[in-house]
Amino acid sequence: LVFHSWGSTHEDGEGHMTSILRRTLPALLAASVAPLSWAADFSSEPYLLRLFLGLDRASNYADTAGRQASIAYPGGSSANPAGDAARPRQRAEVTLTGIGAAGDNGSTLLAFPATLAVPTDENTVLSFAYAYTDTPDADTRQGLENHVRSNEFFLGLARRVTPATSVGGQVRVVDSTIDEESREAAIGFLPARLEVDVRSVDLTLGVQTDLTDTVRLGAMANVGRGTTNDTIQNLAPIPVFPPFVVIPSGIELDRFDDTIHTWSAGVGAAYLPSPALGVFADATYDRVHSRVGGHADIGRFALGVESRPGPAWLALRAGWTLDTESESTVSAGLGLYPVKGVRVDLAVQRNAAPEIHREFGRMDLLTASVAVDF
Repeated sequence: LVFHSWGSTHEDGEGHMTSILRRTLPALLAASVAPLSWAADFSSEPYLLRLFLGLDRASNYADTAGRQASIAYPGGSSANPAGDAARPRQRAEVTLTGIGAAGDNGSTLLAFPATLAVPTDENTVLSFAYAYTDTPDADTRQGLENHVRSNEFFLGLARRVTPATSVGGQVRVVDSTIDEESREAAIGFLPARLEVDVRSVDLTLGVQTDLTDTVRLGAMANVGRGTTNDTIQNLAPIPVFPPFVVIPSGIELDRFDDTIHTWSAGVGAAYLPSPALGVFADATYDRVHSRVGGHADIGRFALGVESRPGPAWLALRAGWTLDTESESTVSAGLGLYPVKGVRVDLAVQRNAAPEIHREFGRMDLLTASVAVDF
């Protein structure tokens, strides 16, 4: 028997099918959020948690994507907000970046960050940034879809407190929508969609200091909190026995709220024997916790090098990371300085976001930045 009278009501106003669902589907609804349950295998961790950890790798700058390690890098492209004031600055800088990533399952991810750094005096820099992220083609290997649409807003302040030491802080506000489609065992491996609206804010604090004339150290920490509104919807009719009914597709099966907490910390070192060579190393730990879905964490080690082997208008970069799940990422990049005050950076990464390869495949990333001083 197929019910087509979903909108009809009892005298008390409750729909016939709603009443049936409330009596027969508590187990189904619990199972429908199985993707948000704790699991030992990292690739089976909740998608939302792995997505938070995967996007944490991202940078608004192509030079950082090329070298990867940047916590002790003395420049505004460092992941450490203290890097903005590592050296005296007298000119503002605007940077426009385009990021494209393609997965081996046909999915794509695009991001477009823009940043502005303005020195208020020789030792203080105020920075603003915005980044838009979208997945226009995000089919999974099972023919389902996973979409991410995100708007991120950044406000940072850095100050050089001594000739050798700088400190900085950055606030980020995120407004995003995340759709996950999966086949659920609880409903006979029929497809269902989880849609999550995320609002979050986080704070990053950092410090950099010169240990010697050639060695610079950096440290940073981040804490964040977000709220989500989650909706579960079936994408195919669901037969329920008893009482021998079929739930039509497109029905909102459940709606609930969640709270997300994030923490991260990292340390870095830079060896700068000359203006033409820099070697960088980072160690970071990231953790994300969901009230509904449990928690996930990961540690990473990154090693990068930047060299100007000959002409002043050319810089070469390479990077490598290894995480606690034995996943590695390799990268290469170059910087071009065609005229004074203009910088063009290019970078490629292999296996750029291993945390979400289950949904997006093994991703190769290409990024380009153009920076102009004024």
